[in-house]
Amino acid sequence: MLCKDCKKSSPQVDHFAAPAGHSVKGVSTLHDADGKVALQWVKTTVSESQREAAMRAAAEELAKPLKGTAKRVAAPKRNLRNSLSSYNIGDGHLGMYAWAAETGVDFDTDIAAKDLRAAIDHLVASAPASDTAYLMDLGDFTHADNRRNMTPESGNLLDVDSRFQRVIRIAVGVLRYGVLRLLEKHNKVEVFCVPGNHNPDSAGWMALLLAAHFESEPRVKVETSPSKFYYRQFGKSLIGITHGDKIKFQDLPSIMAADQPEAWGATKHRYWWCGHVHHTKHQEFRGCFVETFNTLAASDAWHHASGYRSARQMQRIDVDAEHGIYARGICNIGMIRP
Repeated sequence: MLCKDCKKSSPQVDHFAAPAGHSVKGVSTLHDADGKVALQWVKTTVSESQREAAMRAAAEELAKPLKGTAKRVAAPKRNLRNSLSSYNIGDGHLGMYAWAAETGVDFDTDIAAKDLRAAIDHLVASAPASDTAYLMDLGDFTHADNRRNMTPESGNLLDVDSRFQRVIRIAVGVLRYGVLRLLEKHNKVEVFCVPGNHNPDSAGWMALLLAAHFESEPRVKVETSPSKFYYRQFGKSLIGITHGDKIKFQDLPSIMAADQPEAWGATKHRYWWCGHVHHTKHQEFRGCFVETFNTLAASDAWHHASGYRSARQMQRIDVDAEHGIYARGICNIGMIRP
């Protein structure tokens, strides 16, 4: 079509209806010798929010058959009402592959699952009988987010083990195992599947599957919010939880104060727990501690060749309702390997 005013060709997309969940992002037009439209290509895209909403809706639908299928676990006879124990899993990276000849250590999905189960067993055995427990996946629980085997945002190729469908079955199984073990020691268990830079989408559907599975278990609560930031107040402690890939650590205290002004004012002890960097970093800012946690996972080829090294361990943090953090349990890789 030619514009009446400028006599130049204009896009012919008025009749085009973009598919549900899509929006038009561009139009390519081929004109003939007379300036008339011969062919036209309409390009559509799915916005990030639309994509996340679609995946969440799909996950909720898939989770329906699992609702309430978890068997009840008998509650512990003794518990410490004023104590919280948080089992913090730093970057599980299930599905990552490492070859010992190249990296010094063999690693795959089965090894990752075995190590995590053993570490959970070790930390549960040494834990106080806290009334409340957190099973805290601090992000990147799976190495890849889908079958493309690339980081979602940067598109970096990943060293992966096995098929993605197998990886996610094992990953969900490990978290389910952790919940059941914690129920044996603690009266209430809350689960967090924090989205990381490796698994921004799979973290969401893992949480939905676990929530559906434990729906009939009143002692289990699963956080299913799509937010990157979570907050919990326990007595006089305020805990912030995030992966840490999109924020500077020194900014986290002010973010907590802005997001939770009432809880900030009502508490004396404030903590941020993060993953992402694979090593321990514990820094005190004005009114708040920011801490990152190690991973049990080995290094892949790129990180090993780049000189990255860190301890391999998992921690349990015990928090008193009045006095804040009062104890820790640490399980390093040597304690669970023969």
